[in-house]
Amino acid sequence: MSEQEHLRNVLSSSAFHSSEALQKLLGYLADHSLGDPPQPVKEYQIATEVLGRGQQFDPRMDSSVRVNVARLRSRLLEYYATEGKNDPLRIEIPKGAYLIRFHERQEPGPGELPETGAASSESGDPQAAAGQATQERRPYPALAAAVALGIALGALVTLWIDSGPVRRGGSPNAVLQGFWNEFATPQEKTIIVFSNARFVGDGENGLRYFNPDEDRLEDIRELHTGVGEVVGVYELSRLFQSLGAALEVKRSALVDWDEVKKANVIFIGGPAENMPVRELQSARFVFEPRVDADGQVRVVVASRSGDGLLKLFDAGAARPARRDYAVIRLLPGLVPGRRIIILAGITTLGTQAAVEFVCRPDTVQALLSKLTQEGVAGSTPGFECVLEVSINGGVPVESKIVAFEQLSDGSPVLSRAE
Repeated sequence: MSEQEHLRNVLSSSAFHSSEALQKLLGYLADHSLGDPPQPVKEYQIATEVLGRGQQFDPRMDSSVRVNVARLRSRLLEYYATEGKNDPLRIEIPKGAYLIRFHERQEPGPGELPETGAASSESGDPQAAAGQATQERRPYPALAAAVALGIALGALVTLWIDSGPVRRGGSPNAVLQGFWNEFATPQEKTIIVFSNARFVGDGENGLRYFNPDEDRLEDIRELHTGVGEVVGVYELSRLFQSLGAALEVKRSALVDWDEVKKANVIFIGGPAENMPVRELQSARFVFEPRVDADGQVRVVVASRSGDGLLKLFDAGAARPARRDYAVIRLLPGLVPGRRIIILAGITTLGTQAAVEFVCRPDTVQALLSKLTQEGVAGSTPGFECVLEVSINGGVPVESKIVAFEQLSDGSPVLSRAE
């Protein structure tokens, strides 16, 4: 396969189908890189010729080029982890230069990890990646089993994604219909964004969560989606089918804010694994890493008021886990008339419990009973709550609300990304 043929395959892939801007940027870099000799381009050229910035573009004040190139690197990694995993060539964008280069895919040797792939774990400490003490290594045998499970789960998610708009499957429950009425309508677009965590490392030293403050995008070796997130996608798909509404499903690593800005969005997974969730403000209940006396890191849900800590919801370090905590947030969307809901556990089992909680009439009714004010024009008022989840045999079996706060502020929820 020639470099030009490989480039055309990448540009026409589903990974790039939804982003014309990234298609244009990759094509522009390729045009300059495949010349004889290659013609390096400057940040100003990309800004004015590709991104449509004006002649007054100043890279010291405008980081749009660097942001889009980072997005392009991430999208390429995602492509090679999924539909392009068997492609004979790879496209890379080296640090420090706005050019692309091609190299042949390296076949892993005995006992080595592949270049890219999908990893999955039923539990673990997903938020540990957010703190300094995130250097814990994972043993390779356990990871190998997780990779196999992740591939199977990824195939299921792909089937749901490719199945097209769902059709009505019976009479919807009135409580569920009232709670989800702003999301599950034929006129409005709703996107599920499920966590797709990134890992760096190698087979010798083990893998750890990608830390954007310390690691490079090109060092990412594995992608991870937990069992609870996959079950959550399935539960929401069934729910929306009963409500006669369609869903669009996306991996968090493939999402950019331009795509979701005008849609209703359901985020599944916590901020360490579902990276876009980091961009959303938290009014009260937040995930925080804690270091035990023996140096082990685990995550808790902290209830805060201003700068003060009110309470910790700590699932403990016992394994197998018998308890988890999850946060449910219903927030204003990124534009008027849209909504966002975040369903996130400390572990993947907590995330599964949060999704199931908002998919069942009795538990949704328990949520609604906590609201002290009516919504506007039939909408459900914004709120945040903490669930305590009981786990038995690796399965969430019971969830109850242990903290709740109704939100009155309708201000935008984005903290950094626009």
